Amino acid sequence: MSDARVAVEGQTLDGSNIAFGDGRAMDGEFSAGAQAVVVDLLTKRYGDLEAVRGLTFSVAAGETVGFLGPNGAGKSTLIKMWLGLLAPASGGASVLGRDTATDSARIRAAVGYMPEHDCLPPDVSATAFVAHMARTNGLPTAAGRVRTAAIP
Repeated sequence: MSDARVAVEGQTLDGSNIAFGDGRAMDGEFSAGAQAVVVDLLTKRYGDLEAVRGLTFSVAAGETVGFLGPNGAGKSTLIKMWLGLLAPASGGASVLGRDTATDSARIRAAVGYMPEHDCLPPDVSATAFVAHMARTNGLPTAAGRVRTAAIP
């Protein structure tokens, strides 16, 4: 990424940085140059461990973001806070113009997230997991089953 820029006021615990590069224009309500992600002094603690410390940055629509750092650097924790799956200890963020603390369901409806490793417990089928996630995200059980059955 020769034309990438690093723009970090805060850093993860181990000092990892966040790199930005050029990307394709984002579809939807955001135009090139609009702030798709805004993070303001975001901090997450697990007991005494500070996984993300005072991170502040923004990502314009159309930019591609890469998170660089070793295991335990806070990359997945940051993404989970963006999706409203984890609450920060302090600070805040918005994704696609929506506050992660108050509008996480709408954020998750608009953003795809694929974890690095398989997330299925060995005794759960893929269809059962999809139906569970549908319920978790507010879809009524019957509607979740119908939509799960429609997956090819």
